[in-house]
Amino acid sequence: MWSRRRRNQAELDARSAWLDAAAILEARSRADAKAMQEVQGVLVEKLTALHAELNGRDDRLADTLAQLGALCSDVAERLEADRGERRELVQTIAALASAVIAKGDPHEIEPSDRVIGGTVYGAAPASPYSDTIDLPTEENVGGGN
Repeated sequence: MWSRRRRNQAELDARSAWLDAAAILEARSRADAKAMQEVQGVLVEKLTALHAELNGRDDRLADTLAQLGALCSDVAERLEADRGERRELVQTIAALASAVIAKGDPHEIEPSDRVIGGTVYGAAPASPYSDTIDLPTEENVGGGN
C-alpha cells in the first residue's frame, strides 16, 4: 500500500508539473502572440506611411518631369526662333553683298567672295558713295512683273 500511495503521489506530482508547464507555455504563447500583434500593427503603420511617402514622391517626380518637359519645349522653341533669325540675317547679308557688287564698289569684290560678318571699330572712311544701299527685292531682281 505504501508503494501505491507513493505512486499515486508521484503521478499527482507529475500531473501537477505537466499542468504547470502547460500553463507556463500557454502564458508565454499568449505573450508572444500579443507581442507579434503589436509588431505587426507597427509594421502596418510604417508600411502605410512609407506607401504614402512614395506616392508623394511619385507626384513630385511627375510634377518635376512636367516642368522639365515644358522647359525643354521652351528651349526648342527659342532655338528654332534663333535659327529663323539667323536665316534672315544670312539672307540680308547676302542681299547686301549683292547690292554692293551690283553698285560697283571701287574695291571690286569678287563674286566668289562672301561677306561673313565681323566687327568694325572706329570711324568709317570717307566714301564718294552714299550712306544708303538699296537692297534688291523680288520685284527688281526679276521675280516681279
